Amino acid sequence: MRRPLHRPRLAGFGLSFLDVLCCGLGSTVLLLLIVKHGPTEVEAADAAYVVQRTQGAEADIAAAQARRGELQLQRTAQENALAARFASLQVASDQQTAQAIAYAAPLEELKSERAKLRANAAKLRESQAASPIPEPSVETRGGKRQLTGINVREDRVAIFLDRSGSMLHRSLVEIIRLRASGPAFMRAARKWTGAQQAALWAYEQVPPEGRFQVFTYAEDLHDLEGRVVKPGGALSWRVKAGSDADPVRVADALAKSAPSGPTDLKQVFEAAARLNPKPKQVMILTDGFPTLPGIKRLGSLRGCRGANRGAKAVLSPTCRASVYLDAVEVVERRLAGVPIDVILYPLDGDADAVRGYWLLTALSGGRLLTPAEGWP
Repeated sequence: MRRPLHRPRLAGFGLSFLDVLCCGLGSTVLLLLIVKHGPTEVEAADAAYVVQRTQGAEADIAAAQARRGELQLQRTAQENALAARFASLQVASDQQTAQAIAYAAPLEELKSERAKLRANAAKLRESQAASPIPEPSVETRGGKRQLTGINVREDRVAIFLDRSGSMLHRSLVEIIRLRASGPAFMRAARKWTGAQQAALWAYEQVPPEGRFQVFTYAEDLHDLEGRVVKPGGALSWRVKAGSDADPVRVADALAKSAPSGPTDLKQVFEAAARLNPKPKQVMILTDGFPTLPGIKRLGSLRGCRGANRGAKAVLSPTCRASVYLDAVEVVERRLAGVPIDVILYPLDGDADAVRGYWLLTALSGGRLLTPAEGWP
């Protein structure tokens, strides 16, 4: 029996493994060729959009934070301003309360003085009713019709003519205009020339043997020669029959001055008190309350002080009345029993002057005349 032939075994395992390796390598290469590395165009655009939106949002957040900081600063500044305003209002309220307390006593004193003045006025009316005063008459002197409601005494007549700036006109606007026009227009002002004629008329009523004095006053006092009358010492009288008392010379002396400056009434009463012997009549030609209290400081008078300490004095109507009352004290001390006549010319905004001068003339036994424009 024949023995079967022996066939050698093939190495099948090694070949299969090699195929597998080749297939795997090919697949890897194929994947590397097929798959694209890195982001796609869509993904890149999306990423850029996201970055842009993120940056915009961050910028908006930064701007909002900056705006928030500004608003906080504005709010803080407004709160500080409101706090300061509230503090100033509180201080003003405290000052007003203190002023009201401080003015309470002076107000009561003024009310008491007002009651006294009313009582004196009532007594005066009763005395006038008992002995009526004749009505002012009109008579002709030198071809001119003159109102003689104010009777001029025969001796020792002192005439004081106000030459302050307000004597130019009754209106403040016209006063400013005339002051800017020059001295010639100021001397020719109708109100001023009328006051000069009234002073000259009063002088003409003094008899030839009578004694008189004529002064003009504003901030200082001038005699007929234009010299400043200094305070202190006795003053003498002029005799109308003398060579220095010619009516033409008196008229020329009055015409040389032009109205200007403030008004000091106190020096008028002091000069009248210095005349030796004592005057029998004092005649004042003016248009309102004075504005200067003599040598006193304006802020020391009641109603003239500023709103705050150290502030400039305010020349209000109340202050001018205080200046006038301070001047009238000289009459009570040194001119008791001397009749004082006042010719009061109109001045807008000084209505209280009529009442003040009326009380002065009434209590001294004189008269008050408020002429119409153009008189005499």
